[in-house]
Amino acid sequence: EPLDVAAVLDDAQRQVAAEAEAKQVRVETAGDKAVVAGRRNDLERLFRNLLENAVRHSPPGGVVRAELKGEGQQWVATVSDQGAGVPESERERIFEPFYRGEQAQAHDPPGAGLGLAIVRQIARAHGGDVALETAAGAGGVFVVRLPAAG
Repeated sequence: EPLDVAAVLDDAQRQVAAEAEAKQVRVETAGDKAVVAGRRNDLERLFRNLLENAVRHSPPGGVVRAELKGEGQQWVATVSDQGAGVPESERERIFEPFYRGEQAQAHDPPGAGLGLAIVRQIARAHGGDVALETAAGAGGVFVVRLPAAG
């Protein structure tokens, strides 16, 4: 069904608000109404997973930013944090099911390593994709591209 991704992103932000507040991380969203064809629950999970990941990897007092913008016949959503970043050698592997990077294993609470794999699966099921576009030590910038509806 046609969905406003900005509204879905706002809902995902509300779902991570308590976790962000507990860690003293501010979550900001911005962007225009962005209509894509998709399943609301799936896209909400995609953005919730990205926001939770960004909050988890941000230092206390940090800022997580999620922005939406149109680029031709697609919508681009970026979710950025101020964490340690991901080494280049792991940037593609972090989307593999059950993979947890060296930093995550050393510093994060235990997890299954499924969050980013689910994000990629949902993005691709909606005709888009997700990538990590950042340098190690500069935080994470996840970029989701989804085709615009109609």
